[in-house]
Amino acid sequence: MTSVGELDELQKAYDIDVCELRRRRAAAWKEWNEGHWSSGGRAIYRWIRNKSDGVKIRLKGGSASVRERLKVASQAWGDLWKSETVEIAELPEGKLDPITWEEIESVVNHLSDGKAKGTDSWSPAELRALSKRHLEVLADILNDVEERRVWPRGMGPIVALIPKDGAESEGQLRPIAILPYVYRVWMAVRKRRVKEWVLNLHGGEIRAPEDLVWEVAARAETAKANGRCHAAAYFDCSKCYERVRHDVAIKDALDTGCDPVIVALCFAMYGQKRTISVHGAEIRGVNADRGLLAGCGFAVHYLKAVANKRIKGDNDVRDYVDDVVLQEEGSTPEGTLAGLTVGVSQVRDRFGSIGQVLIKLV
Repeated sequence: MTSVGELDELQKAYDIDVCELRRRRAAAWKEWNEGHWSSGGRAIYRWIRNKSDGVKIRLKGGSASVRERLKVASQAWGDLWKSETVEIAELPEGKLDPITWEEIESVVNHLSDGKAKGTDSWSPAELRALSKRHLEVLADILNDVEERRVWPRGMGPIVALIPKDGAESEGQLRPIAILPYVYRVWMAVRKRRVKEWVLNLHGGEIRAPEDLVWEVAARAETAKANGRCHAAAYFDCSKCYERVRHDVAIKDALDTGCDPVIVALCFAMYGQKRTISVHGAEIRGVNADRGLLAGCGFAVHYLKAVANKRIKGDNDVRDYVDDVVLQEEGSTPEGTLAGLTVGVSQVRDRFGSIGQVLIKLV
């Protein structure tokens, strides 16, 4: 098994190689620009035109400087990911069977090509090219990571901000997490260990959003057929994933039966310093005490655990990811609406107590 000292030496060698690679790229870029500028600059203008067409996100107002726009993005998302909560308490012990190289091989052989690379710079093709011995070392590393419950330095997530209808600033764009491929491999290997927990969270089966729509419609039709009144209020959780406090989600995940090791490593990744990518540039080292990473396969289930705790009560509440439906049935229109109004207040208070903002749609 690879020792900690060997891993530290590998990290040092990696850091040196990265610095050297950046130096060479900068030198090559400078040489290319100087060469083409001296011959008229046509190639440079062509590069700028083609590059800007691919990364431009049109927003109203603000500075035209990419540096200033990055500051706006860092401020908006950094503030959203901040939490005044004290440090998370130590998680309970957990024990998973060691990861084997065969499990890793099975996962990497089914990885889709063409997706963005994470901060570890691995691609599916490179992972598939690894020999048995290499996969055994990777299995040793992942097992060591699980034992220590921490990911190696430099493996933080990238949060890419992509266009969203109606967005007027970087803080209103849509965030998508680009995770390191090694984390994605670990996540896929451990997916089967959360299957029972996931099914229990979702009441025995994971349903599609259409199921929720038809359930509400059937409830209304049944009430009408029985001569009763039915009313429903629809909510959307504003920036739901981003507002989830890590301490709340960890407690809710553990309380609902998720394995402590898996919880620890997921939130070790969620809590890493983040790199924000927007306008074809990046800003690094953004702290995060809040926010599930949309892009992690476990995130939607952590959100479900948080939601389950807040929708339990006397009201008939259904949810799908960040959409919540509150229903009320009664013998009179006035009584039904009164009951619905009370329920709306209760659900808002429950979600508001953990920093969520519910927007009433209907």
